[in-house]
Amino acid sequence: MGLQLAKALKGVPWAEDDRSTCDVIVPSGYSLGKGRQVVSSEPGLGIRIDAKVYDRQCKPTERTVS
Repeated sequence: MGLQLAKALKGVPWAEDDRSTCDVIVPSGYSLGKGRQVVSSEPGLGIRIDAKVYDRQCKPTERTVS
């Protein structure tokens, strides 16, 4: 999210880049090269859920809290 904010505001000299990964989350439009981070311009921070992986890995242990 820090990278998205830096993209939207002038004068942000740096932003932290979290390299964590998750099989269910698919980030699109991000790349790093020549010392610069390219940030997604897709909606929702460029993140989508891989529904097949979610159904296989997460749904069986899913809990609803009310």
